Amino acid sequence: MTEIVGADSPFTRNQRKGIAAKNPYERNDFLMRMTNGDNAERTTLTQNLMKDGTYRSGDVLWQYPQNDNASVPVIRYTRDNETGLQEPYNVNITASTPGFDPELLKTMGDTWKATEATVAKNVFGDNSEEKKAVYKAIQSEWMYVSTLYDDENHKGGVREEFFKIGMKLYENHRKGRLDDPTYKAFTFQGSDVTDAIIRSQYYYGSPPGNEYVKIIIPKKDLSPFGQYDNDIIFDALRYLRHSDLSPYINSKILGTMIGDEGANTMVYFNTDAQNRGIAIFTTETNIQGVESKQHGVIPFDVFGKYVVYRHRLSMLEELSSWFGSNLNYEGLLNEVSNFEKALGPKSTHKPVLQRSLAEIRYTDQGTISPGSLLHGAWLLRSVDPVARGLYKLREMNPALEFNQSVNWLRNIFYSETEIGMNDRDLIIEVMNNITPKSSQEEIMNVIFTMQMKEVSVIRDHWDEIGLIAGEMGTAIKEQFLEAYNNFEAERARYHRNKNK
Repeated sequence: MTEIVGADSPFTRNQRKGIAAKNPYERNDFLMRMTNGDNAERTTLTQNLMKDGTYRSGDVLWQYPQNDNASVPVIRYTRDNETGLQEPYNVNITASTPGFDPELLKTMGDTWKATEATVAKNVFGDNSEEKKAVYKAIQSEWMYVSTLYDDENHKGGVREEFFKIGMKLYENHRKGRLDDPTYKAFTFQGSDVTDAIIRSQYYYGSPPGNEYVKIIIPKKDLSPFGQYDNDIIFDALRYLRHSDLSPYINSKILGTMIGDEGANTMVYFNTDAQNRGIAIFTTETNIQGVESKQHGVIPFDVFGKYVVYRHRLSMLEELSSWFGSNLNYEGLLNEVSNFEKALGPKSTHKPVLQRSLAEIRYTDQGTISPGSLLHGAWLLRSVDPVARGLYKLREMNPALEFNQSVNWLRNIFYSETEIGMNDRDLIIEVMNNITPKSSQEEIMNVIFTMQMKEVSVIRDHWDEIGLIAGEMGTAIKEQFLEAYNNFEAERARYHRNKNK
């Protein structure tokens, strides 16, 4: 390959030699630090280094190691020695960030300089039947992972690294099976490789409307620490697909066409080549699956708002019952302050991303008892895709509530905060709309207003989303009307009780 040096090169000849001497993870870490985490700039430098082989195709798999003691920048709104909200300020905290198991770096140390054939010989020796079975398992998974990469030359290098990692994981599996008789119950699967090197670092799955390809979203780009359930991410993508995308589409004409009811144009999402966010593609509805060129990018921080939408709705719903008769400015401030004390260097509690999302309450007869403001199949379908998967029968009508007891136990036994970062942010939003002298009724009105604003976000797209039509057997608009009426009835009941 041609060495890229000279006035237009971002690297000198000696720098390239130094980078080439690093292992795959060290190369990625060097570029991460050099670009201060800017995905687009790092991608550009990576592409430059790949032209002369300084950066190898397979290196792309080794991006983000898990770090249980990472230094993470977050925003605080309170200070330990002062009262009331303060101007937002940044602090660095110690928190856990997701990624591949650092133990895998030992595996990489055994393979990154070796060819696939050498690794196979070391693992299987002359046992061709064993090799054939393992290769078949890894290939069955690679068939899906390969759709992440368009460049055939690049794809070949990633495939080789994927198979080398897979063979070493199998070797570790085989050793564990020999050392521990109980281990024999477990079989090696190709998905073990994807779990170890893809799902550990990324949210991974098929984008809505195109089940034949996979996309990845770096976990670290959607939250400063912790991670969401994979189902929540792709549920958010399904909703986002039917939202107003015109601000993120390069062509005004195309943006209008997508928004027109009955237009012969469908939106598909994929991985952005520069890793800046969610890439927007379109295709005609009569040739679904055949994508056009990329038409725009939805930044990761924008997409992150869609991800927490359902959690915000559930949090707003529970604030009033959570605090009960003690719903006041001071109570909200205490929740924020208690959480943010865990962001300090002397805290013994670990901050979490968001609190436990749902609790399913049963009556003595075993049926599910609705107890939420916007309850029923609509809430289950729109708020929590994880819990939703457990309840498919039409007659079930579960209520989702914040599980205060579970969060309290987590606080006691696991030294974790009772609320999370996303919950804190929403409480701050409520507090920005009230004052320390606001009455409980005024605070409730703010919560009601915010709640209906969140609900209205999806009301306009009700027919397109099709959240519960086939699965729950009830018309979508009827479900929304029921939810809205429940809301109005609860609001009226609250005001009647206040006036007694």
